[in-house]
Amino acid sequence: MNKLRALSIAAIAISVISFSNSTIAAETYQRGKIINITSGKSGLLIKLDSGVPNNCADSPYGWIKVLQEHTAMTSVVLMMWSTDKKDVTVYTDPAGDGGYCVANQIDPM
Repeated sequence: MNKLRALSIAAIAISVISFSNSTIAAETYQRGKIINITSGKSGLLIKLDSGVPNNCADSPYGWIKVLQEHTAMTSVVLMMWSTDKKDVTVYTDPAGDGGYCVANQIDPM
């Protein structure tokens, strides 16, 4: 009986740990790791290992734009990238006219 209980507790613990590290996506945010960045005339582009939120399904090649005028978010992304701390939740606004979806909040984890 004690072995069965120990196995049950271990199974529950593994399930909880597995769920806590899983990718979480929603309509307007995505949790994951930043796997690539690039810059352009209008700001910084980031790509997550987990893809884009539902409202960004049409964003080209899975990129999320951090607008140039959002200097605090740009600084946070560059700091995270340079220090190898890439776990993040990105909150987004949908893209307009077939462009990139736009980050409205960067939340390092």
